[in-house]
Amino acid sequence: SIKQFDLEAAINNHKEHEGARRGMQKFFLTLLCVLRELRGKFKILHQNVCGCLFIQRCYDFIHLRRFNVTEPADVVVVSPHPDDAEFGVAGTVARWTQQDKQVVYVVCTNGNKGSSDPDMTPDALVEIRQNEQRAAAEILGVREVVFLGNPDQGLEDTPEFRKQIVRMIRRYQPHTVVTADPYRRYIWHRDHRIAGQVTIDAVFPYARDHLAYPELLEEGLQPHKVKQMLFWASENINYISNITDTFDLKLQALRCHKSQVSSMKVSDLENWLRQRCSDLAEGEDFDLAEAFHREEITW
Repeated sequence: SIKQFDLEAAINNHKEHEGARRGMQKFFLTLLCVLRELRGKFKILHQNVCGCLFIQRCYDFIHLRRFNVTEPADVVVVSPHPDDAEFGVAGTVARWTQQDKQVVYVVCTNGNKGSSDPDMTPDALVEIRQNEQRAAAEILGVREVVFLGNPDQGLEDTPEFRKQIVRMIRRYQPHTVVTADPYRRYIWHRDHRIAGQVTIDAVFPYARDHLAYPELLEEGLQPHKVKQMLFWASENINYISNITDTFDLKLQALRCHKSQVSSMKVSDLENWLRQRCSDLAEGEDFDLAEAFHREEITW
């Protein structure tokens, strides 16, 4: 049996610290927006020079101090395509959200090539898959789904893509980041491999270091140190997650992706998924599981 790590306790501890900051962050974000608008109006009307000066100084103070304009979440799931998170981590996500943890999905590609239907168009497929992903996320209690909109089968390890992920990490300030394991050998979707590797690099060191993508500081996005990462579809499993009580939600969420599961060569999706999760729970004192490689970020 793989040693269990008290992931829930670690995330709860993170939540206490983040909750104390949330009110101040919202206050300063609102004040900053108001000051920007008023500053613009004063410049246009050329009225109340003293007031304009005061607003300018307040704006500069807040801007130069770079107060966070984040929307803290406990977990960010970086999914290469719509549906990948449901296969990899949906049962665990459902358990987290039942424990009042905040989970955000970041979907890297638009999924516009994921169809074997010769009559399907890329634009139509994008809309279908986004709607499917939103429906699945709602079942699981996911707070928000962010679509980065990169083309399916088009992810590359570039500074631009890495910056997208760094922005998400700094915006949501998560304790835990979950994604696909990039080190799965041989046959593995390139988008999964690239998304996993870029997410690792975004977590460490780019999201952490203030001199990396300094323009993000101008957006009010402060550096952030993620505490741990979980990787699904790993060949080096060291963390088992009990999803016995949330398996049905995982199944419901996966069934939302009709455009994808309909093309699977599986006659009975429930039995196929149950057997898969049962195999992952072998040797544990529970029936159904999801399995991950876990890395604690100590740097």
